[in-house]
Amino acid sequence: MRRTSSRLRVAYVTFAPFVSGAERSLQTILLYAPQVGVDPVVICPPRTALIPWCEEHGIRYVTVSLADRDKWHPLRWFKSVIQVARVLRQERIDIVHSNQVWCFAAAGTAAGWLRIPRVVHVRDELSVAATRWWCRSGVEAVVCISQFIRLGTDPAWRDRRAIKVRTIPNPVVITSTDAVHTTIVERSPGDAQSFRRDHGVAEGATVFGFVGQVVPVKGVIELLRALSNLPAGDKWHLLIAGRDPREGQPYERLCRDLTKSLNLNERVTFVGFLEDLAAFYDAIDCAVVPSLEEPLGRIPFEAAAHAKPSIAFATGGLKETIVDGKTGWLTPTGDIEALRNQLAIFIQLSPEARTAAGRAAQRRAQTMCDPFTHVNELATLYKELRTSRT
Repeated sequence: MRRTSSRLRVAYVTFAPFVSGAERSLQTILLYAPQVGVDPVVICPPRTALIPWCEEHGIRYVTVSLADRDKWHPLRWFKSVIQVARVLRQERIDIVHSNQVWCFAAAGTAAGWLRIPRVVHVRDELSVAATRWWCRSGVEAVVCISQFIRLGTDPAWRDRRAIKVRTIPNPVVITSTDAVHTTIVERSPGDAQSFRRDHGVAEGATVFGFVGQVVPVKGVIELLRALSNLPAGDKWHLLIAGRDPREGQPYERLCRDLTKSLNLNERVTFVGFLEDLAAFYDAIDCAVVPSLEEPLGRIPFEAAAHAKPSIAFATGGLKETIVDGKTGWLTPTGDIEALRNQLAIFIQLSPEARTAAGRAAQRRAQTMCDPFTHVNELATLYKELRTSRT
């Protein structure tokens, strides 16, 4: 028998082999969910990167195997589904919410057995066939992070009229004092100037910032080549926050080697993975998102939370994230010369023009990405699903 409590107990399922945009979005949801009557429980594999964070913030988590469905390991698959089903019963879960399609298979099957409503968060660009394959056990609701993603995956649900589909951009905590909800913001120690000094930024330089996995699709090589062609007199510095998560870090090594061959060592700093990005965003003047593919683009919203504009390639969901010429600037995808021109234009902008763009970006982020609004929309969806099952 399902519980009739007004509060909802929601299992958030995640692989989280490392912390990137999807995991940062989930962290925000987990922190804000209790304010809207949702008690979160994280279901994840052992030793996942999210476990230390859950322990630090008092978020309940349960570790289980989340095996993929395949014909070569049927016993492993069946054991995983049984484990997940046992946890869902023990934790008295009302809703199962998969943070990405990739971790849905076992959890979706187990929840289906128990007739628990299932939500899948679509954060990546997928083919219709792939979407259907990952969600073949059935799903009651889909949350897309952008209209770009929704348009790409809508055909996968066309023959399933009972499925609820929502477009909800990723939540981002706004750090300004005039933000709508800032109750759980914790700022990093130190100020922007000390962060710049610690990472070798010359006094008075325009600071560009890249955040994300250092992998080919994120376009770091394209960014380095664009910067290398800036006028010799321009004073700038690039901070790269992130790592290549693959064994041996092949792409990051390529980027570091290219930095040396282009004689950019004194202008480019690889700062590695940062658990807390507040000081980083405070230290930069503009975020740069040279992604060759991007389902939404969380980085421009994170930068906007700190009143910083962004420059990006006009690909995927980034065209929804940035209002060109107002909250940032878009250039044709992969066009290194166009990116170089926009970087050069930004360097020459007055402090007043930079501030105006940053404030406009912040106002847009407050409208689109307020965490309290985000979890409220999720809670409304959860309640609709629970009601439909009673």
